[in-house]
Amino acid sequence: MSNPGGQEIAVILMAVILFGFQIAIGNVQTLPSDFFGGKSVGTLSGFAGMAAKLGAFGLNKYIIT
Repeated sequence: MSNPGGQEIAVILMAVILFGFQIAIGNVQTLPSDFFGGKSVGTLSGFAGMAAKLGAFGLNKYIIT
């Protein structure tokens, strides 16, 4: 996958991957809202967003160093 072939193929691959991610994150945020109240879902979403950003920061520091 380091050389997908061309720009069009790379964009199509990214679109498919991001589509799958969006479906997964929709499930992660929708299922708790079915079981818990709005404040709990907001807290979960905030923690998930913070963890994602800290993970990206940590990986960037690891890769660059």
